[in-house]
Amino acid sequence: MNTTTINSDSVCVYMRTKVKISASFKKFLKIVGFSFTLGLLIISIESDNPGLYQFGIILTLAALVLILPITRTLLWNLFGEEYLSFSSKSVVQQLNYGIVILPSETYLFNGRLNYKFENMRIVNDTEEVQIHFFSYDEMDQPVYLFETKAYLSVALAESLIRELQKKFDYTLEVSTGFL
Repeated sequence: MNTTTINSDSVCVYMRTKVKISASFKKFLKIVGFSFTLGLLIISIESDNPGLYQFGIILTLAALVLILPITRTLLWNLFGEEYLSFSSKSVVQQLNYGIVILPSETYLFNGRLNYKFENMRIVNDTEEVQIHFFSYDEMDQPVYLFETKAYLSVALAESLIRELQKKFDYTLEVSTGFL
């Protein structure tokens, strides 16, 4: 299960989510890895037996066909981390796939940062929530900034809300609503 930590300093509130691979995905990776390794082993040992050689090629290609389309998901589930930084005028989001670190996305807002927690499911007294962040434009129309998923206990969600309200008490209205 993913772990989320919330920290703050005198300027920003930081939320870090570290992705942990699920047991079913581990089993899938073991099966694919085993078939890839077995296929390569058969190819290297049995080059004089055409039937077994073709079986080795089929195993190797099947493993590649299964793994290549989900490479991004694979990297995210093995090494993924998401960093959020909340300041008084922007939210910065950065995704780290372990091997590849995507450029930071900056979401600007003017005066009010709003959020809405949407419950997805509960696992071991921890809720998987989708957090929607939005603000308002000059005409007081809601502007959707971005969304993220996190595993948060009620205490951790309250900690995030408390830190946001404490940091931005005088410069920013932090509230819920909209969705």
